[in-house]
Amino acid sequence: MKSNTEWKYWGQTDPLYGVSSVLGKSKSNEKPWTDEEFYSRGKPDWRDCLHHWEHYGVKRDSCLEVGCGAGRMTQCLQTYFAQVHAVDISEEMIAYAKKHCEASIVSFHLTDGYRLPLPNNSVTAAFSTIVFQHFHSPEDGAQYFREIHRVLSPDGTIMINLPITVWPAGVLPKALPVLYRGMRFLVDARATIKRLAIKCGPRLLKTRLGRRLGEYMHGVSYEFNWLFWTLSQIGFRDIELRIWYVKSEERYHPFLFARK
Repeated sequence: MKSNTEWKYWGQTDPLYGVSSVLGKSKSNEKPWTDEEFYSRGKPDWRDCLHHWEHYGVKRDSCLEVGCGAGRMTQCLQTYFAQVHAVDISEEMIAYAKKHCEASIVSFHLTDGYRLPLPNNSVTAAFSTIVFQHFHSPEDGAQYFREIHRVLSPDGTIMINLPITVWPAGVLPKALPVLYRGMRFLVDARATIKRLAIKCGPRLLKTRLGRRLGEYMHGVSYEFNWLFWTLSQIGFRDIELRIWYVKSEERYHPFLFARK
């Protein structure tokens, strides 16, 4: 998966900023994240998430976290679920998270980005936030949804944070593919330059241009109708979209709920 390169880069260089990219909090700034600031930032967000998830319906037996990063939300998940399986593609991110999570509750798993290293029907819930937006394409997200459906037990639920695109009603259907390809070309071009900068090594990333490239994060959005159709084809049901104000991000975020 192309997005793996960038995420591994953040794990190696600045795991806290890679997870929570607040302006002025990277290691290159005067006041980067401290562990205390970083981990406490996730607690109010989790309280809001839990309010909505319990209203939708969630079983507390076990939870898969896709893209645990440095463990900001993993710390919160371990206070609610009896068992947590935290998955990430970065060894460095996992190593950082392990130091701040309870080993008796949280199991960490390294993944290649295509397959979740868990058995079929093995968890009762799946969670992810600020992860699906960094995949290379919506199809990468669909692959993760297929894997989540596989490892989720019957009646298990998911809560996934991801950006949503809703096309204006007046846009002609024939124009949509052209607009989509145009946007993807611009986004992919920036992502390609970032990957090349990473491969060139630390010399380039220490330059002014390199620092600008280094703080750029690849992003992708999911078209509303495509997303709901894809999820239903995979086998999810009771699909809902809820939007609320995420305090740590200081903006509204969409969250997807569905049941196996």
